[in-house]
Amino acid sequence: HQQKYDKNKLSTTLTPPENWNQDSATYQLHMYPTQEFFDVYSTRNPYITSFGAVGAILLTSALFFLYDLIVRRDIKSKQELLRAKRAFVRFVSHEVRTPLNSVIMGLTLMQEDICTAMGFKSIDELKRENADSGSEDHIPSKADGDSKKGHTQGGNLQVFTLSEEIHDNVLRAVDVLNDLLNYDKIETGNLKLELVIIPIQDLIENTAKEFKVAASQKKIDFSITFSGIDEDLKPVGKELDETMFPKTSLACRTIGDDIRVAQVVRNLLSNAIKFTPEGGSIRLTGHWIQPVPTKHETKTKEVQFTLKRGEEIVTTPSGTLKISVADSGAGMTQQQVKTVFADGVQFNANELQKGNGTGLGLHIAKGIMELHGGDLVAQSGGLGKGTVFSMLMPLYHLPNSEEGGLPEQHPIAADLEQEVESTPLRILVVDDAAMNRKLLIRLLKNHGHVCVGADDGDVAVEEIRQSLKDGNHYDTVLLDHEMPNLSGPDAAQQMRDMGCDVFIVGVTGNLLPDDVAYFKQCGANAVLPKPFKLAALEELWAEYSVQQRVPDSCGPIPA
Repeated sequence: HQQKYDKNKLSTTLTPPENWNQDSATYQLHMYPTQEFFDVYSTRNPYITSFGAVGAILLTSALFFLYDLIVRRDIKSKQELLRAKRAFVRFVSHEVRTPLNSVIMGLTLMQEDICTAMGFKSIDELKRENADSGSEDHIPSKADGDSKKGHTQGGNLQVFTLSEEIHDNVLRAVDVLNDLLNYDKIETGNLKLELVIIPIQDLIENTAKEFKVAASQKKIDFSITFSGIDEDLKPVGKELDETMFPKTSLACRTIGDDIRVAQVVRNLLSNAIKFTPEGGSIRLTGHWIQPVPTKHETKTKEVQFTLKRGEEIVTTPSGTLKISVADSGAGMTQQQVKTVFADGVQFNANELQKGNGTGLGLHIAKGIMELHGGDLVAQSGGLGKGTVFSMLMPLYHLPNSEEGGLPEQHPIAADLEQEVESTPLRILVVDDAAMNRKLLIRLLKNHGHVCVGADDGDVAVEEIRQSLKDGNHYDTVLLDHEMPNLSGPDAAQQMRDMGCDVFIVGVTGNLLPDDVAYFKQCGANAVLPKPFKLAALEELWAEYSVQQRVPDSCGPIPA
């Protein structure tokens, strides 16, 4: 054999001793491979397979590492982009709302002074009288007397009308900011609903009344009727169980965010007035849709809600309310109807909207309705044949609610035509912008309130501390957010740490959900947006039953 294969020797014993006589010889067989054997049977496949497996593992690990690196960078980039976007939105919102706040409050004060000079009790009363008279420079019922008085009132009315136009244009800028903020909330899923029991007919009627003047100015025939709901409810008590369904339109109740529902109604009506030509018509109607049980339903499914005050309520659905806004305006093609709720959609914006609007209103409105478990749909017979937008709102069986009127927890739908009679309150106004502070104080004083101003959070905290010592307590504190030395949230936190339970309202242009939540977390009872609206503050006072405080109604200062 070839000696180079000695290491490959295989040996075996042919005559094992145990099987043979001791004197027998022992034979062993030794076997060696040959070159021909190696040529036929040798292979490198195990090496190749091993190296291939190791290579595949290393390549897979590298790919996963690379993928993880790319994902991490992408996530980090998105987070940085989100932070930058939020910082931009926060900056723009604050820097735009702050000067607009001064403009709107200044216009409101001017309009109130004009109303007083002309003998009217409120701006709304003058608007109604102006719309009814059909004149832009003369109101017969208020201009009787000598010619000089009539001429003066005519001039005042012209100034009032001009200020109203300026006011409306400023509000359009605010609406753009609100649309961008609401769009961001809808897209990120951060739009939170503050649920209350809503007498839906009262809410819609009172919201719709806000548009009567605008409709009258364009000579639009604007009607509101809920007779269709009562007609649809006739089977209740006969064919349907009256303990499970409302008997009248006034008894219809839903559970939702009244502010957001009113926002949807305002959007539909403002669009209808915008796109309806002079002399056209707008019809707001309601219908009740009976629930259709499925084959597998043996009883009505109960639904649980947590209201914004923390109350838990369990109820059952009682049908759907369909609120339709039909106009005789521009109309839409069927292709336009399919895309009308997409974000940023505007049809013939230059001609129909004079370049105004963001195209986000209907997209936001539909998102709000879907959050309520409802929907928003559109129909049109074609261009020039008008459009019908319909809100679909689920109703709920709430036997303990009143048949008519509004529950105390629903202040926003209070009759807007009634003048709010509020008890004079002692208010601390905190804002580092001198003009905002001065205008807000004057606006509140015009309505009978006693006001003290502070130009920073630390000044406000010291004022509250002193008021606690003196027993001359404040009823409300209005706090700006961003101030040089001590921010509004930090000031609110220090006031609460003193043991003071004064009603604190943040008045700010920082309206991102995180900012609002942080303000409330620090002790604010509520947060109002800039530009400031006195009606919104009065609604909060009614909701929280804020009244003049008696001495020692705040807690004592900690030692």
